[in-house]
Amino acid sequence: NMALSTIPKDSIAADAIDGTKIADDAIDSEHYTDGSIDTAHIGDSQVTSAKASGIGGLVRVGGSEGTSDVSEVNIDNCFTSTYKQYLVRVIIAPDANADIRFRFRTGGSSGSTRTNSDHFWISEQVWRSESDGSQGESLASAHGDDKFKISYDTGYDSTAALTSATMNFYDPYGSQFSRQYWNALSFSQYYTGGKNYGGHFHGKTQSNVTATGLNFSPSSGNIYYHSIQVYGMVNS
Repeated sequence: NMALSTIPKDSIAADAIDGTKIADDAIDSEHYTDGSIDTAHIGDSQVTSAKASGIGGLVRVGGSEGTSDVSEVNIDNCFTSTYKQYLVRVIIAPDANADIRFRFRTGGSSGSTRTNSDHFWISEQVWRSESDGSQGESLASAHGDDKFKISYDTGYDSTAALTSATMNFYDPYGSQFSRQYWNALSFSQYYTGGKNYGGHFHGKTQSNVTATGLNFSPSSGNIYYHSIQVYGMVNS
């Protein structure tokens, strides 16, 4: 009689060993042929964001979306020493005419919002009225402020008024530099006259901050809808 452990492989017919003869978790991935797993053999929803990090150079590190009134939106623990640059996409709709502001947060997952008077920012926007075709330019700046801004007097309209912005942050955690720089492209609808504003916002802190998160809030009223997504840019 032949011992079970001594059957030569030439004596095993092709496709003779099925799943019932292979123990669970018994085959290590080192035995797979490179490039042999095709998409048909990957189940739906099996590739998580943790396994897809770094694809295309962006990694989602935080975010929030909501459709009910809130006085502010906090996103904690999105800035770390892992990445130097971050991309943030913002949609915020207030339930009253309001500036849309943001501040850094510190302290990680249980962070707190900074209200120090060390915020420096400048903006340059152009506007055009939908109602009468008038247009103009708006310049603004602040030194020693306690917040940054990404829009002015965004109007309230349940379907048509919002602030949209694409924001860039440069070493907000302070791993390399002792000041936290940012800039944004913003577009919003003003509260009166059908004016639409588009332009640049730029800012920096005037003291060192180890920023770990972001706080967004309106200057009055609440936020009735928001979608904010934060991505880290792979360093190399």
